[in-house]
Amino acid sequence: TFDGESVSYFLIPGHQDHPATIDRFGIWNMQIYTGSMEFYLSDLTVNGEPIELSADPHWQGFNNRVNYTERDFHSRQNYGYSQTNWAGEKPGEIGGRFWGTEVLDPLHSYYAVDIGELTLDDPIQFSGSITFSQGAVDGRMLIGYFNKKEKLADIQGEYKGNPPHQYLGLEVMDQTRYGYSFTAVCSPRQDKSFEERGPTYIPDRIRRDFSFVYDPDAGKAGRITVTLGSEKFTADLKKEQREIGSTFDRFGLLNPRKGGKYVDVYVDDISYSSRKSKDEVIKHKQKIILEPYPPWGRLYQ
Repeated sequence: TFDGESVSYFLIPGHQDHPATIDRFGIWNMQIYTGSMEFYLSDLTVNGEPIELSADPHWQGFNNRVNYTERDFHSRQNYGYSQTNWAGEKPGEIGGRFWGTEVLDPLHSYYAVDIGELTLDDPIQFSGSITFSQGAVDGRMLIGYFNKKEKLADIQGEYKGNPPHQYLGLEVMDQTRYGYSFTAVCSPRQDKSFEERGPTYIPDRIRRDFSFVYDPDAGKAGRITVTLGSEKFTADLKKEQREIGSTFDRFGLLNPRKGGKYVDVYVDDISYSSRKSKDEVIKHKQKIILEPYPPWGRLYQ
């Protein structure tokens, strides 16, 4: 009953069969992404006993007067090389936390290697082991081939952000009503892209082998074959996608330019197609970029 209005809820059969031990009455915070409210109680009666609140009743408090320094606020990218072993047997892998950013947000990102130049006329494949350790609603990440110039180009026209122009690869993709899925993506141009959803993929922290194989001579215009553990699926390119074409000069990890939250994904034992040998690969020093958080909040949320 609230403010004179009442509503009733009923247990369903089986509820009382489940053991439950309740040993506290009180108030607590919701464990959810963000937001706050102020809430007060007075003239409180519990099981017929009035609670005297003119002075501190000295109830037990647990973390109820604490200030935290927020580390994983929106759009904080934290992926690349990692001395962890979520996806491999030994420490050392790539991956981390990928945040979705709005289309116009300048803090979109990638972690990739120069592979020379490949096109949709070339056979392309990559494989390894992958672990999905944590995720929030509408979180995503991509691993595959892309064009650096297109990735960094200024936004023009009806650019919808994700997947980017000239991208071929995989996406760990979440949509609220479906959940996460392991998805094959081909996007020579955004208005001619496709996303073929594969098996449901949840953050279960289980290490799985995966592979992505693109055969330009299979099907009518090229075929993608994807495996994740024991599951396998295929996706065929359309003629118009093949005719548009793509030029890929990078292979690696990308955050999605699409609003959402985050996923934590790690990859190890990677093999990938490249025009460059290991000796030709330029090595870059990994570093952390510090962006001051504006006191009035971020423009792109």
